[in-house]
Formats: sequence, structure tokens, C-alpha cells
Amino acid sequence: MTTGVKPRPLQDRFEEKFLRGEIDECWLWTASISGRGYGQIQVGNRANPKMGIASRVSYELYVGPIPEGLHVCHTCDNKRCVNPSHLRLGTNEENHVAMTQRNQARKSKLGRLPNVAKLTDHKRKKPWVARVKSRGSCVFQGTFLTEEEAYKAAIHAKQTLLPKVIV
Repeated sequence: MTTGVKPRPLQDRFEEKFLRGEIDECWLWTASISGRGYGQIQVGNRANPKMGIASRVSYELYVGPIPEGLHVCHTCDNKRCVNPSHLRLGTNEENHVAMTQRNQARKSKLGRLPNVAKLTDHKRKKPWVARVKSRGSCVFQGTFLTEEEAYKAAIHAKQTLLPKVIV
């Protein structure tokens, strides 16, 4: 039995679920977010519904098909970004190498990654601290063995502390 309602095209539904910025800015997904922090949208039909990752859908809509075995990688490291100019194809290993290189490039003049500090008490087992600013206050994210671990925690916290916009 059909309801007579024609389903809306994926591209129409997709385009109303993100904030489009300039070509060099992140286009933030404002609809459903997965448990891992990625935007998601229903891509199957009503008889066979399934969720697709918004960045993959963006790549397929605006760039083209994704060959089997490749991932859609964010050059901006923002899981909620769906700007096709911030997306590229690559293997999981290539993505991790590129992300590490970008993290190294982000270091400040003092050689520190943003949102990370080293405690001066040298007797600490975990001397690295992650903290992020959210709504005007600094939110402590914990202590870590390495600078990279602290940075990853800070990035994760920033992505989860972003206000979720309901559309």
C-alpha cells in the first residue's frame, strides 16, 4: 500500500541540513549526528531505510562516486563539515598520516599544539593537559601521557561541545 506521497530527492533533503559558508569555510552539518560525531542522513528508501555519513553523501552528490576501499577524508579535521572542497578520497592509513602532519603544522611558535599545555610538575605520570573553551569558560579534559593524546582529546571535546542545531 502506498501513501501517494512522493519521496523527496536526497539532494533536496541534504541541502537543508547544513550551514553553507564560503568555499574555504567548513559547512557545518546541523541535523542528526552519529555517536562518533559525524553527520548522518537517511539514504535508503522507506522500505529499506539506512543511514549514510553526511560527508560521504556530500562527496557523492557534489564530486562523484567513491571507489570501493577508499574513505572520504576531511582536510579540515572537522567531522561535521560537508564542504566538498574540504573532502578528499584516501585510505585509512593516508588519512591518519595527513592528520598527524596537519597536527604538527598547527603547533604554535612555542612548539605546542593548540588547547594543550605541559604541566611544570615533572614528577607527574601524565604531564600533558587538554582544555577547550566553551561558552566563555575553560573546560578541563584530563591529563595524558603524550602531547598527541591530549590534542586528540581536545579536538574530540571541541567537536562534542559545539552546539547542536536542531532543524
